[in-house]
Formats: sequence, structure tokens, C-alpha cells
Amino acid sequence: MKPIDKALALIYGQKDVNYTAVADEFGCNQSTLSRRHRGVTTSRENIIAIHHSLLLKAQQNELVNYINRLSNKGIPPTILVVRLLAIDICKTRPGKCWTWRFVKAYSDYLDYSFLRNIDLARRKADSLEVYRVWFE
Repeated sequence: MKPIDKALALIYGQKDVNYTAVADEFGCNQSTLSRRHRGVTTSRENIIAIHHSLLLKAQQNELVNYINRLSNKGIPPTILVVRLLAIDICKTRPGKCWTWRFVKAYSDYLDYSFLRNIDLARRKADSLEVYRVWFE
């Protein structure tokens, strides 16, 4: 945790705050601490997350929950389905590698059946040649 975050945690909820004393105690800038506490500015990490992320954090969590619900019902979504869900949520097209980065970032939270390859027997059974032989 950064010193300014520790200072903000200390002064959160206080009415009369001595910004100079708290800033000196935690080794951060007094004016930055004051602006952050009053909500005038925010951290760079928050700005980057807001402007460079396709989905908000709550939307990402809801997408993970939806993927897990589908997987629990026995119909795990593919990469294309996840991409289409993201397009439906944010109304813009994600980048070419967005889905893979999303899956990697949330791999600890996604169900194991998500993105599991179709087993070899099923793949062979669904081939064009098998259908052609069957119908001939």
C-alpha cells in the first residue's frame, strides 16, 4: 500500500483534518493528500483503469459470474461467445487479443470447464467426412 493510501485510510471519516501533520507522518505531499481526500483528484491507476479498460470492474465481475453460471449448466462459452458478450455489454468491439487477456486476468475466478477443448472423439464424430459417409 502506498503512503498516500495509508494516509487517506487514516483520515477517512474525520471532520477536522490536519493535512500537513498527516502528510508529514506518512511522507507524502500535503496538497495531493488534501485534493485526494476532498475528491478533487484521483490516482493515476484509477484514471488508467477508467480510460483504458473496456469494461468497468463491476461489469468484468458480472461477466465472470455469467461465464461460470453457463459452465455450471454444462454449456461453457467459447472465446467467440465471451467476445460477443463483451460487445453486448460495452457496445464497442474489443481488441483482437482482449478476450485472451481477460481470460488470463480472471483465470483464478473462471470455472475449469471454461474454454476446455472438445475431446478428440467428439471432434472426430463431428467431422464433415463422417456426415458425408452417413448420408451417402
